[in-house]
Amino acid sequence: MLHPPEAPGMAAAAAGILPIRSGNKGGHVSLTRVFAVGIEQVVREAEESGRLRRLLADARLPEDAGEHIRATLQAMPALLLSINDAIEQPDAPMRAKRLFRTVISYLVKEHDLVPMTEGRPLLGLLDDAYLLHRSAVVLKADLRGLLERNVAGGMDLLASVLPRGVVTALNELVAAAYERRRPTLTFPVD
Repeated sequence: MLHPPEAPGMAAAAAGILPIRSGNKGGHVSLTRVFAVGIEQVVREAEESGRLRRLLADARLPEDAGEHIRATLQAMPALLLSINDAIEQPDAPMRAKRLFRTVISYLVKEHDLVPMTEGRPLLGLLDDAYLLHRSAVVLKADLRGLLERNVAGGMDLLASVLPRGVVTALNELVAAAYERRRPTLTFPVD
């Protein structure tokens, strides 16, 4: 069973009581820090329980792919901040802002395509990471200053461990938001 991190102020920050900042100055805890701690906890639990090893074996990936998955997941908070900073630029196109809003909306849904349920929190985080990385690949052409890292490599790795239908649905969600149309696939709603 996963438990929230026991750090001062974490619950308050997650509840939106404390100011959300990208740094940790003046004793404030950023939401991105809470997110990073949660990601680390999910990955550690998946490693300790053997779920990550089984996920890699099911996808016929070598065990060292687990380190790449860890790095891809750990990059999520910085990638979110990078996209957020880039869309705040005056020349950022509306389609980029629309896609980012779609990503944020998906990330905060409790019941998305692969919910983070007990017993499979890692798999529930992987679809979120895939959507974020897929969006970053699409947005790279539109946004200056986007985090310089191999988001395509992380996206491809995540696509290899997620069910094909989930990847197809997330690709359609990204395309629909970017092109300002309704997705042609049905998505779960809260």
